[in-house]
Order: sequence, then C-alpha cells, then structure tokens
Amino acid sequence: MYVYIIRRLLQAIPILLLVSLGIFLLMRSVPGDPAKLYLGGVTASITQEDIEKVRKQFGLDKPLIVQYGIWVKGLLSGDMGRSYFFRRPVSKILSTTLPVTMELALFSLPIAVICGVAIGMFTAIHRGTIVDYGATVLTLFGLSMPDFWLAILLILVFSVKLGWLPSVGYVSFVKDPLDNLRHLVLPGITMGMILTAPFMRFTRSSMLEILPKEYLQVARAKGLPEKSVLYKHALRNALIPITTLLGLYVALFFGGAAIVETVFALPGIGRALVTAISQRDYNVIQDIVVMVGAAYIFVNIMVDILYVLIDPRIVYD
Repeated sequence: MYVYIIRRLLQAIPILLLVSLGIFLLMRSVPGDPAKLYLGGVTASITQEDIEKVRKQFGLDKPLIVQYGIWVKGLLSGDMGRSYFFRRPVSKILSTTLPVTMELALFSLPIAVICGVAIGMFTAIHRGTIVDYGATVLTLFGLSMPDFWLAILLILVFSVKLGWLPSVGYVSFVKDPLDNLRHLVLPGITMGMILTAPFMRFTRSSMLEILPKEYLQVARAKGLPEKSVLYKHALRNALIPITTLLGLYVALFFGGAAIVETVFALPGIGRALVTAISQRDYNVIQDIVVMVGAAYIFVNIMVDILYVLIDPRIVYD
C-alpha cells in the first residue's frame, strides 16, 4: 500500500505540471490585458506608459517561459504571487475563501450522501413500485434542475416570503456560530439537493446489481436478519461506485460551487475564481486551478485507500 501511494504521488508531479502549463498558456491566450484592468479599465486618463509600468511591476513584460518559470518557482517555495484585482497576496485570499467553501461542503455533502443513499436503497428494495417510479422522476428532476434556479427558489420562499433565513452574506463561525449556521442553511440545502440525485441514482443502480446475488440468499438462509443482509452485505458491496462519486464531488467542491456561492454572496473559492476570471487576474486563477487539480489527485488517492477498507479483496501492488 505504501509503495502504491508513493507511486501515485510521483505520478501526480507531471500531471500537475501539465495542468499548470495548460492554465498558464490558456490565460495568456484570453483577450484582455490585466494591466489595463488593474488601472481601472481603458479610459482617457490611462496612458501607454502607465500600462507598461504596471506590466513591468508584475513581470508581464517578460517572455512567457520566464513568467511560467517565476510562477512555478514561487509555488514550490510557497509564494503564490499577488493578486492584480484584489491587490493582496493570493495566499491570503485562499486562507479566507477556502474555509467558507469547506464549511459549505461539510454542510451539504452529508445531506447528499445520507439522503441519496437512503432513497437509493429504499427504491432498489421496492423496485417497480409507485415509490420507485416517483423517486426516479424526482431524480431526473434533480439531475436536470439548474442550481441557480433552485437557489433563487429557496431565497424566494424562505427569505422573501417567510423571512426565516438570510438570503445572502456570510458570518464567520468564530464571530457568531448560530448566525454562521443560518447563513449556510440555504446554500447548503441547495448544493445538498442538487447532489442527492446522482447519489440516489448510483446507489439504486449498485443495489439492483447486488440484490440478486447468491451470497445474499445464502445469508438469508442462514437466518440473518434482513437489516443485517441489506446493510452489512448488500450495501457494503455497493459502496465502491458510491465512494468514487463521493470523492469526485469532494474535489469538485473546491472549484465547482461557484454558482451557488455567487447567488448567495458567499466569499468562497468559487466566487473568488469567477471574479478573478472576469478581471483576468492570472495569479488567482492559476493558483486555484492548480489547487483544484491537486485536490482531485489527493482525493483519488484517498478513495483508493477507502476501496481497500470497504473490500479487503482489493490489493494494490
């Protein structure tokens, strides 16, 4: 196992280099000059001399290979550069936005996993009934429903009509834990409901494949309670694809919650990424993309380890 993990970590190095090179070249090919945006846009008061001065200040006047080398060298030494738009170090931006996104993930992913797995198991056990058909329709609705539409709908109901919860904003957990929870309820439910549908679908498919297996019939013949058969035998063997899906969405949260964070005005990584893209803030975009790539690699390694814990028959050379 240790040899496998080390090998995977070594394989991650060229992958991250390719990701970093790809996002670096992609950002340089996008129209728009960050120096002009830094100065407030193209106005009559901005001269070419001012633009060149800013470009020199941020090293944008150097050849691309030199810019890439400086950026990678900075990442390896812990220097993530400085934001053109936010006008502060990228490391400080991530230190304030990452906890918000992690809070949102910790709130919504348990909702998605618990509800999705429970509904998926129930519908698989009662296959062909009206409950199964109804849950399938709801799953299709959840898979096709835009997250921004659901977010706006929840705001209209619980904030505008009922006035129970705040519609936008964020309060630090350290400052006020209760108010922090109130501000996370609507975005957390939004993400949780959106992610429940794929978890339910994967669980149902996996359970339908496992339930007819002979070893479950043998377990019942031995006199094991039905709950033990379903949870200790059927569900455990169906957890492999569910674990894979969970790992995918955990990594996705680092950059994929941008729409929900924007709608609810949460100062998370996704919202910072959207703002940085609109302002051609190279350093912020590049650092977040590389961080998301590293998150995918790390989570995939953790998922592989969970496979062994779930199914001892899996062995890595």
